[in-house]
Amino acid sequence: MFNDGGAVATFNRSTVSGNDAASQGAGIFNNGATVRLVNSTVSGNDAASQGGGIFNQGGTVALFNVTVTLNTAVAFGGGLETIGGTFTFLDSIIAANTVSAALNNCLAVGAFTSQGWNISDDATCGLTAMGDKPSNANVMLAGLMNNGGPTDTHALVMGSQAIDMGRPAANGGCTDQAGIVLTVDQRGFGRPVGMNCDMGAYEFGAMGPATSTTTATATATQTQTATSTATGTATNTATATATNTATATATGTTTGTATSTSTGTATATATGTQTSTATATASRTPTSTTTATATATQTLTATATATATATATATGVPPGGGCMNTGQCEPGLFCADGVCCNTPCDQPGAFCNRSGREGTCTTVNNAAAPAMPHPLLAVLAVGLAVLALLGLGRRRTS
Repeated sequence: MFNDGGAVATFNRSTVSGNDAASQGAGIFNNGATVRLVNSTVSGNDAASQGGGIFNQGGTVALFNVTVTLNTAVAFGGGLETIGGTFTFLDSIIAANTVSAALNNCLAVGAFTSQGWNISDDATCGLTAMGDKPSNANVMLAGLMNNGGPTDTHALVMGSQAIDMGRPAANGGCTDQAGIVLTVDQRGFGRPVGMNCDMGAYEFGAMGPATSTTTATATATQTQTATSTATGTATNTATATATNTATATATGTTTGTATSTSTGTATATATGTQTSTATATASRTPTSTTTATATATQTLTATATATATATATATGVPPGGGCMNTGQCEPGLFCADGVCCNTPCDQPGAFCNRSGREGTCTTVNNAAAPAMPHPLLAVLAVGLAVLALLGLGRRRTS
């Protein structure tokens, strides 16, 4: 990376590796500009002349918990080189860099400035500040590989003198360029582990990003009220004309209201009201006129309130874990039936939240539920029964 013309480049939780240069600065060439690296790795870069990892010419370079290792140059400064300008480092590792296969971490035409708590395995970097381990230190780094997180890192091996040797909290702790305390390493794993953070970009013993913790509280209240009223009136009038007339009128009204509010606390209220009115009129006049009126009113009110409070410190629910949307699931999973599923599971008869198979889409064939009789049919049956009784009474009086 070539940084020039007064520009400011900041690397955070990044890896600069595998680059070649025909002259200086295979990893980073800073020409009169500003470069800041935080929780980052500079590894495996090769310059044909000098400054294999980072070459600074008259600019400003600052390292905060950076690992600089396995960079090479042919002439000078296998890891770092500065000509004029300023070059500082804090809580960083500068080790195993070479010039023509010989150990050589730094070259300064001017000076490097240690801000303390750095480690090196030779005496070329001028580490003389508090907490520095200036030469012949046992750094013990593993190779560059995927140790978790989005970028490759060099893991510290047990016994490394960089472990727990970063700047103590009493002195300000491990910080970035703004003085903000670092709470994760390059991988995003929590730091510090132990009393102090580790030097460099990798925190030894960190077990991974924080897992998700959810606490839910639910309260449900249901109220149901039903009212039914039936009225029957019969009038007999004798005439000489026979007329059969039947009239039935049914009116149904259903009203539903649902309200949902989410502010960290979720409240759901559902109210349903059903009113059914049926009127049946029958007139029969060979000898009588009969009028029957039946009215049935039913009111159902249900109120449910649920409150849920959830606190999560990270995302990525595994298969079978609870979810509200796909964004909460690990990559490649889908939120279906309230759990993270291996497929969208949106086919008819498919379920993902089944006992013993949570997280795996399963197709289930269920028999259709028997149809329930409509409330209007019951009302009409009442009207017909009234008519039958009235007819029976007329025959007995004839």
